[in-house]
Amino acid sequence: AHFGLGRCRFDQGNYKQAERHFAEARDIDRQKTATYEYLMLCYQQLDRLKDLKKTWDQYQNIADQSEVTSLRSDPRFAAAIRTAETQ
Repeated sequence: AHFGLGRCRFDQGNYKQAERHFAEARDIDRQKTATYEYLMLCYQQLDRLKDLKKTWDQYQNIADQSEVTSLRSDPRFAAAIRTAETQ
């Protein structure tokens, strides 16, 4: 439920509320990679670069190599990943 609410808030451009729901969803299921993906996008929009870097590191720890490769090739995440890797 929190993941769905986060997606709705994200799509509305309300990144602060979206981040709260995604963080709650992450706390419930720490293995769902999609939650980390959206958290990275939220943190980028909120200019919370340390949180973006931390979430990218966590994502890489739980995601399999094919998920990381897929995310790296998705243009929606290019700026977030580039930012996280330069922090």
